[in-house]
Amino acid sequence: MRWWMVVPVLFFGCGESTEAPLDSGSADSGVGVGVDVGIDAGLDASTDIGVDASMDLGVDASTDAAPIDVSVMLDASDLGADEGPADPCPEGTTLNFVAHTDDDLLFLNPDIANDILAGRCVRTVYFTAGDNNLSMAYWGAREDGVESAYATMAGVVNDWTSADAGIAGKAAVLRTLAARPTVSLVFLRLPDGQGNGAGSSNNAFQSLRKLHQGTISSIDTVDDEANYTRTELTRAVAQLIASFAPDTVRTQNLNGFYGDGDHSDHLAASFFVNDASALATVPYTLVAYADYVISTYPSNVMGADLAIKTAAWNAYAVFDPLTCGSPPACNGNLYDQWLSRRYTTGTMQVGDDE
Repeated sequence: MRWWMVVPVLFFGCGESTEAPLDSGSADSGVGVGVDVGIDAGLDASTDIGVDASMDLGVDASTDAAPIDVSVMLDASDLGADEGPADPCPEGTTLNFVAHTDDDLLFLNPDIANDILAGRCVRTVYFTAGDNNLSMAYWGAREDGVESAYATMAGVVNDWTSADAGIAGKAAVLRTLAARPTVSLVFLRLPDGQGNGAGSSNNAFQSLRKLHQGTISSIDTVDDEANYTRTELTRAVAQLIASFAPDTVRTQNLNGFYGDGDHSDHLAASFFVNDASALATVPYTLVAYADYVISTYPSNVMGADLAIKTAAWNAYAVFDPLTCGSPPACNGNLYDQWLSRRYTTGTMQVGDDE
């Protein structure tokens, strides 16, 4: 059974229950529940959230899943086997999907930091390189930045190992924190689609929005190591979920629609995660988070939560010259406003139809 519902959000440190104050005006996102947030996030010139109103906003969420044969299931005790190795994730497993290499730090945290501190296995998948039509020198530094942020959240040395992420037929980088191997990152390195989904010149104007809407048939990674059709990217997301077997999956704004003021990549990434839920082979709870709009909501991250969220952001920001500089000086700008806020927009149970 699958359903969406508004989830109460706790003000950190004060225990007061609130909900993200979303406008219930009608809109057609093509997935989930369309919600018109109707806000002006007041972004500075370095953040493009322009909207091309002429683009088709239809979203086809249909994806066929191959049946799985579960006709024979044996209990290991029936075979005289021992209990096997200890569970590597006894505290649980969280898999995060975000569009850019900073969205997790701004919009999902402090939830990720608290999971790491609680000893959960945590993996974050980044759909795009966040290249902003710039070279590898920029997007590669952003990857270094999130590695520094996660090492900061884990409280260990910033040292990582590399492997292939294991997506069938596609190259993708898996980075694992050496001193805390329960923490890992996957970089798909698809191109940043820009705020309105128009794409940029360095990447043949390809974007996740265009791929999801069928305007283009496939999309290339910025390192030219892989190419995905819409179906292939949906199945890649489903495979990443199945192989990591999370009990919790987090993503971005599933309740939005193209043109609502959010970044097109935020929306498209979450729509691909939603599409992949139809292929689920393991049960999990899917949680969606609000993005730019939270700058207009009351601050609800404070105390220790604000401290760890800010520390992780500062560890990242020194690698990204388009944010707050080095040393980071975010006071009064949008990044500062996002750091003191975190709102969910809904939750859905996936793969549990009993």
